[in-house]
Amino acid sequence: MNRFVNVLTVGMMLACANARYVNHPYQEAPVKDGVSEATRACLANPAAQVYLREMHRKIIEAWAVKFGTEAQIVARLSINDSGKVRGVQILKSPTQELSDLATKAILSSAPFGSVPDQASCLSANALRLTFKTWRK
Repeated sequence: MNRFVNVLTVGMMLACANARYVNHPYQEAPVKDGVSEATRACLANPAAQVYLREMHRKIIEAWAVKFGTEAQIVARLSINDSGKVRGVQILKSPTQELSDLATKAILSSAPFGSVPDQASCLSANALRLTFKTWRK
């Protein structure tokens, strides 16, 4: 049974009148209670953090919302060892349109590349992603 690991926060800010986006750097999110020490150690490994930063970059590049949108979307993502998406589920979204945009961004940015051995927890657990958009 997969444990859900909150490891990736994807944040964006809608920045100016011409609808350009400002990408905030990847921020490591706290790991939820109940996660094994081995998984915590894996997530803290530099190889896992590099992989998550690259995943973040790819998703942000594919993520597009209308200017002025303010929302939070939460998704559950599972990947395999080669970085292909095994499954994606939107857990929270204010609208179906934003659910669709988040799903499209995730799917179109994959595959994310082979998961390093030191970061095997990324393919062994479901990842919980939070997309945040807000007005400047």
